[in-house]
Amino acid sequence: MDSAQLWNFLSKAQPLTTFFAGLFGLLAGAYLSRRADKLRQLEAIRSSAYADFLRGAAGLAAMDPYNFRRPEQADELLKFRVLTAEAKARIAIYGSSKVIKSLAEFIRQGGSIDSPKQERAFVALCSHMRADSISGEKARCEEDMSCLLFDPKPPDP
Repeated sequence: MDSAQLWNFLSKAQPLTTFFAGLFGLLAGAYLSRRADKLRQLEAIRSSAYADFLRGAAGLAAMDPYNFRRPEQADELLKFRVLTAEAKARIAIYGSSKVIKSLAEFIRQGGSIDSPKQERAFVALCSHMRADSISGEKARCEEDMSCLLFDPKPPDP
């Protein structure tokens, strides 16, 4: 094959090559776009589940345990329990493995914050939720996070 024949062949193959390159670009773009949409949707579901769990936990913690005879108080308690249970189910399905593990540990500790050990388990859970969020950053100091979440302890004299 001499150079004239090669040039003739390449000039005829160029539109076909351009077509396949364009088709590949189109398919790759569609795949990457769908993947990005799925990841965005997963992030939104996770964030919503984490926020609902924290909202429910805060609501339950703020309830007056001796005042459940009032119907509105019982309704509020039920609302927060349902919110928390539904959020835990979504976390079990969509949460990261670290968040699932730390939530399970918090629940094994009693699922409330009545002792320093339970407080540490809750802070660890919140820290993993933070790392799993958009910022992707784990809390630098869980002691500072504990101070923000709970009443700061006065310094030892």
